[in-house]
Amino acid sequence: MKTEIQGRGYTAEQLVADYLVQHGYHICARNYSTKSGEIDIIARKGQVVAFVEVKMRSTHYFNLSLVVDKAKQRKIIVTALQYAARNSYTQHVLRFDVALVEPNMQNNTFSINFIPNAFTGSETIL
Repeated sequence: MKTEIQGRGYTAEQLVADYLVQHGYHICARNYSTKSGEIDIIARKGQVVAFVEVKMRSTHYFNLSLVVDKAKQRKIIVTALQYAARNSYTQHVLRFDVALVEPNMQNNTFSINFIPNAFTGSETIL
C-alpha cells in the first residue's frame, strides 16, 4: 500500500513523464535504481539522454541547491553514467534536469517548472 507521500511522488513523476512525451521525448526508464542511487525519469530525444530528478513542492524555491544538493547530484551522476554505459549511450549527450511540480490548490491543477541542464557532472564528479 502506497503512503500519501509515495502517491504524490508517483503523481508528480507521471505528470513530468507526460510533459516529456508531449515535448518529443521517449521515456527510457522510470525509477531506475542501482547501489549508487536512483533516477526518477530517464528520457531520450535525439542524441540527448536526460536524467530527470522530479520534486513536488507546495512552496517555491529560489535556490536550486535547496532542491537537489551536491550529494544528491553526485548520486544521480554516478547512476546516470552506469546507465549510459550499460545501454550504449556513451556517445550521446547526457543531461541532468530537474522538474519542479507545484500543485495549485485553487483549481486542482499542477504546474511544472522544467529546468534543463540544472546541474552538470563536471564540477561534481572529480
